[in-house]
Formats: sequence, structure tokens, C-alpha cells
Amino acid sequence: MLPEIEPSEHILTSDGFLELQMLPESMIIVGGSVIGVEFATFLAELGVKVTLIEMMEQILPLEDEDASSLLKQELTRLGVTIHTSATLQRIHETADSVQIVATRQGQDFHLTAAYALICTGRRPRLHVEELNRLGIRYNPKESLSMKT
Repeated sequence: MLPEIEPSEHILTSDGFLELQMLPESMIIVGGSVIGVEFATFLAELGVKVTLIEMMEQILPLEDEDASSLLKQELTRLGVTIHTSATLQRIHETADSVQIVATRQGQDFHLTAAYALICTGRRPRLHVEELNRLGIRYNPKESLSMKT
């Protein structure tokens, strides 16, 4: 989660989203990497009004620029509103919605939706002592490997 944001009834992680009992009418997705784009595609295909916010210059910022551009076109065709180079400033939950203030090019803009889905990355939940006991070396900048 982003600093100062806690999951709640209308502010969700991917885990919280999967616990929803009904499809939401609208969703703001914060984070335009792989997970955010997957959820945006899925929800838009089901008719949910989706807004995607990404702080980098393009969605899928770690991927090929042509692939990013193609997916942006497809998401736009599906009705997804995309804000790139946008920074989340505030998020406020009401009884039945989420209100977000974000900034792009020095200008604030306001968004409202039934839910916000925070897709800003996942970190592994590792127990280093257990990994050591099993002979598995862990470095957060590398993949897991067996000690030799």
C-alpha cells in the first residue's frame, strides 16, 4: 500500500477486490503496471466504468513502449479513462464512494468512484529464518536461489 493509505470497505487491494460480492459500478485503479492493467481490462470488459492512474509517463512503464501504446489504445477503446504522469495526493472515503485528488503537470484533478483499487505492487511475505533453515538464499534485488 502507499504510505498513509489503509485498505477499507471502498479502498481495496487485489485481495480485497476478490472478496467483493457484487461487481462495482465504477472503479479508480491506482497503478498502471501489469496488475492494474489486468484489472482495468477485466473490469472494463464487464461494463465497469474504470479510471486508471499511473505516475509514470506510460502504463506498463517497465515494458516495451509499443506494447504499452497498443494496450493504452485497447483500454481507451473499452472506455477506460487513463491518466499518466499523475500523482495521487489524497484519497477520501465516504459512506458509498471514494474521492481522489491527483496532480498532473502541476494541476490538481478530482475523481470519484464507488471503489479505489490500489495496484502499486506487491512485496513477498517472507520468513528469512525459514528460508535460511531450508538453504534458500534471498536477496530482494535478485530471484530466490538455493545455497550451494
